[in-house]
Amino acid sequence: MKKLFFYLIILTFFLPYLSTAQNYNPSSYKLDRVELSQEEQKLYNLIMEYRKQKGLPSIPLSKSLTYVAQVHAWDVAVNKPNANRECNMHSWSSAGSWSSCCYTKDHAQAKCMWNKPREMTNYKGNGYEISSGGGSSMTAESALKSWKGSKGHNNVIINNDIWKNSNWQAIGIGMYEGYAMVWFGKSKDEQKTSMGFGSSSNTDNVAGKEMQKGNSMTTNQRIYSPNKQHYLVMQSDGNLVVYTKNDHPIWATDTYGKGNGCRLDMQTDGHLVIYNANNRAIWASGTHSSRNAKYAQKEWKPIKMVFTNGGFVTLISATGKIVWTSKNSKGERL
Repeated sequence: MKKLFFYLIILTFFLPYLSTAQNYNPSSYKLDRVELSQEEQKLYNLIMEYRKQKGLPSIPLSKSLTYVAQVHAWDVAVNKPNANRECNMHSWSSAGSWSSCCYTKDHAQAKCMWNKPREMTNYKGNGYEISSGGGSSMTAESALKSWKGSKGHNNVIINNDIWKNSNWQAIGIGMYEGYAMVWFGKSKDEQKTSMGFGSSSNTDNVAGKEMQKGNSMTTNQRIYSPNKQHYLVMQSDGNLVVYTKNDHPIWATDTYGKGNGCRLDMQTDGHLVIYNANNRAIWASGTHSSRNAKYAQKEWKPIKMVFTNGGFVTLISATGKIVWTSKNSKGERL
């Protein structure tokens, strides 16, 4: 156990189910609708290419471990269970229905983490996690670079040292607001439900109801996903919310009570913004060149909002690039 690297663990957990959109939690992370974002898919591809360079086989993508990875990334980013200096990024908060723990460098809470895949999913084995984060500019490339530069993390990825005889049969990917988590497992994932993937170069995988630049959603107006499984509504209380067809909230801007008569604008400058009746901005996607100069470039400047079958609000550039998605971001409350 002492040989385990500081940031290696085994994980899984259980998500709370929401009853109100105002008290938002990541109920969008449900096992039967797990999808990889564009950046998560890129990270998976980069890791597999790196293993190929080392003469190692690809690892099957696991829906169960991806589910765990995505929620843990959310938990660390939002609830910050590692705020205490003694607790590292493998810790879990007490904000959900999973078992919480402060994961320390002596691995005293290892079982708390190792049992996580069995807490929520039907995955039979343990899960081993590598994590990276703490900055707002986390990308697939920067995550892999950080792990390749760390002997302990790198050994897990390429089955070196104490991991030499570990035959990885499953891998899960999760990224959220500056954090990246990758989980490895020695057991095959028996979860049969298919997984969706984000598009790396076009909008084939984000086909959905569109709102072109210059258009708006007004109070109580709805947009339905093409498969009718989800709908987006600009509520009269100022909250923009995604619901399932059974009226369960799965994502929200958390702008409840910020104003009446609100509208959602897909602006010509690429910014998706909620304004109240006084024309004061109360929420934005953050995809404006004033936030980051790259959004002035054709490749990065959104020209439309697409509401996908998976229930994600997605911004697309003129080149077809997925610039922003509610899958990985809550946007900015103003």
